[in-house]
Amino acid sequence: MKLAATTLLVTLLSVESADTYKLKTRTRNYEKRDLQMGGKGTTSCYQNIYGCVEANGVQEMPPLNTTLVSELDFAIMNSFSEFSYTMYLSGIVNTVFAAHLHCGAAGTNGPIALPIWPPITANTTMQNVTMDGVVVQTTITAADYSLYFNETGLPDCRDATGNSITVNNLVSLYTAMKMDLIYLNVHTFVNKPGEARGQVFLN
Repeated sequence: MKLAATTLLVTLLSVESADTYKLKTRTRNYEKRDLQMGGKGTTSCYQNIYGCVEANGVQEMPPLNTTLVSELDFAIMNSFSEFSYTMYLSGIVNTVFAAHLHCGAAGTNGPIALPIWPPITANTTMQNVTMDGVVVQTTITAADYSLYFNETGLPDCRDATGNSITVNNLVSLYTAMKMDLIYLNVHTFVNKPGEARGQVFLN
């Protein structure tokens, strides 16, 4: 197995205030795994699908004046068997009690597609978040995701022209992401509908 570093430049929205924001470029290093096929050249074994979100009050509906910012970095196995992610929070003033991926294009609201915090694999009561830092770092499987939908029902992701996709597994979640129909929403007790929001960006 040969490991080679792949560098990607990612442009993200960075909020400075409720009505001032800028684009920033961030460099991310990922591993590309190549399988050595003795004497037959190098064949790609697999390449994960990477994505990220930067959420803030400017993108909420309606926009909010808040210092809360969240970053979600994730990877989907190209076999669509696992979804791994890390979520960070900074600028916390109001206690955070939940964060979800929702169905919806920018400027529209929609149903929950995947709980991020607490994660769907949590089997104990998770504490509310009051301090900046890494909130959660975990991996869910396709089976975990199917079990979640069996308990909650299937969300419908619909764009402005009426095109829709029913999210019922990691494949359809990824498809909705490619259609720009998935956003992160971070909920606080002061702003329960959401205090920081951002659309999913696929690398």
